[in-house]
Amino acid sequence: LEFKMPLEPLLMSNDPLDLRLLRYFLETAEHLSFTAGARACGITQSALSQAIRQLESRLGVPLFDRGDRRVTLTAAGEELLGRT
Repeated sequence: LEFKMPLEPLLMSNDPLDLRLLRYFLETAEHLSFTAGARACGITQSALSQAIRQLESRLGVPLFDRGDRRVTLTAAGEELLGRT
């Protein structure tokens, strides 16, 4: 499994944007729901979805498999979750 960029700079960052993206990822991964993740983060579902896509783009891999009313973690998502 290869990420476009190393995870360490993202995981060790103090940049508020990086921290926010990681928080959004963690909430979504915990709930396995974009709706519940957005609610936990206090943002709209569309804002959360856009932020997750931004994080996926930066890493160069999908973190979630999005199905009909179901969300599961990809292998990359599992790895990121295990390292946060």
